[in-house]
Amino acid sequence: MLVIIFFGMTTNKVLANFKEGYPEKDIEVKPPGLAKGKQTIKVKVTGTDYPRPKTVWTQTDTQIWVATSSKYGSVNTNTFSSGYDALPLKLKGNDFVKDEVNTEDYVPRTLRDDNDNPFKKEYVSDLEIEDVRYDTKLGTYAIKPGSKPGYKKGSLLITLETQTGSDKVDPDGKADYSFDKKTRYAWRADKAPKYQVDYYTPLEIDFSGYVTETKEIRVRDDMQLRVGDVKSLVAEVRTKQYDQESFGNWVNVSKRADQIDW
Repeated sequence: MLVIIFFGMTTNKVLANFKEGYPEKDIEVKPPGLAKGKQTIKVKVTGTDYPRPKTVWTQTDTQIWVATSSKYGSVNTNTFSSGYDALPLKLKGNDFVKDEVNTEDYVPRTLRDDNDNPFKKEYVSDLEIEDVRYDTKLGTYAIKPGSKPGYKKGSLLITLETQTGSDKVDPDGKADYSFDKKTRYAWRADKAPKYQVDYYTPLEIDFSGYVTETKEIRVRDDMQLRVGDVKSLVAEVRTKQYDQESFGNWVNVSKRADQIDW
């Protein structure tokens, strides 16, 4: 007699890493439906971060300041004011500092599925940017009207184009765009200080990725049979969690039918 035990994914079980239950949205089951032998689920997880990459202007030995991008090269501007009050002169018109930023370090340490189950970033696969937005409420920089940071699906790289610096001082003494940090790093030959000035670019970035979990079932005899005995079988399940490279121990679920369900 052939005995086959099936198991399938359910959404109301409280198991392992899915303490809030398996989500009903953004979940893929392979093979779908009831399965024998082995079944894998792939669950989408998301997270949002609010990073502040920066533009750094460096004052040279002349009146020129330089902002440098490893991909797009350098942009120069003149000096506004002088001496200890010196700042980079705000770029004009369609002149922007363009830079490419790798957002891998901005991915939240914990991402969550649709049921709010938490998952560690280092075990999430296929990380990518879902969307990214400038946050201009703080007034630390300007962008092209209506523009968004550039990005591609499947990537963690973004492209920023911003204007920073100053060309006037408001009555309260604040420059056009608020810099976050101003550091004297050297002295010029004429004894004037040389500065580096950091302007931050507040962003809002939505990230997504996937976690997988696999269950495997086996059925075996639980004893030696004698003539006239009824055959007794043992069903065992083992699980490879999203953060494991190999399966855990086999668990006897013969008398716990609810654990045969996924």
